[in-house]
Amino acid sequence: MENTMLKALAIAAISLCICSVWGAKVEGEQTTGVRVIPMRPTPEPDEVEVRFAFPYEGELKTGNPVIVQLRLEAFPLGFNSDFPRAREIRNSDEGQSLHIIVDGKHHFDINEAIDDVAENEEIDFDQIIQAKIPYRLSDGIHILRAFPVRSFGEALKGPKSFASTYFYYGKTEQKSSVDLDKPYLTYNCPEGEFERDQPVLLDFYLSNTQLSKDGYKVRLIIDGTDKRILTDWAPYYIYGLKKGSHSIKLELLDPSGKVLAPLFNDLQQTIVVK
Repeated sequence: MENTMLKALAIAAISLCICSVWGAKVEGEQTTGVRVIPMRPTPEPDEVEVRFAFPYEGELKTGNPVIVQLRLEAFPLGFNSDFPRAREIRNSDEGQSLHIIVDGKHHFDINEAIDDVAENEEIDFDQIIQAKIPYRLSDGIHILRAFPVRSFGEALKGPKSFASTYFYYGKTEQKSSVDLDKPYLTYNCPEGEFERDQPVLLDFYLSNTQLSKDGYKVRLIIDGTDKRILTDWAPYYIYGLKKGSHSIKLELLDPSGKVLAPLFNDLQQTIVVK
């Protein structure tokens, strides 16, 4: 137990040191014993890109299951992410993956590409990802989102590391009811179960805007009452969560402090600390 506590304190000290050098801060610290520490994003190559190939944007699909196909460049799936962060926080044995989100449902992960790359592909992406949507779809519009994720859960944040599109199932609409060009958040983590002696990673993807002290912000709400304001788009470590269930909620605020309606009501998760 003593070694575990020393390890946690050492990681916290390193984190605090990094943040003091970096200059990122979290506003609205509460006296609950929970600390939220901004971290530097893990380095990522400029070449990483994800793009939906099928369904086509606005396409009408009439049969289940719907097949999703994507192109992915410069991000090998299924391999452990070889960064120090993989030893600081929860790390998946499944390796690096591609998160695919249908509407506001829980994401499903792809950890390997298919091998039969057609010779007549007109673009030079090095991987083709294909999957069946694992849900029966209702009639109307459906939104797809996808982004690559490190084995320890952190999403890549480059401008081409996130893809979104929409299609219709069963029937179309005269005008799309979802605007993918407006600012919106996509929740990434935390989710699932965590060990008490490790920091919990908080991470999200931000579309069509940036965060700043005078502009858009993200509000983090822990267990309904503990509220923090995040002004940097970065991964964060959460320390001090007690054993048991905890709710984690994110809200995107405009420069006036108004809460923007989420793309879907999927910006809240319940996690368990063991």
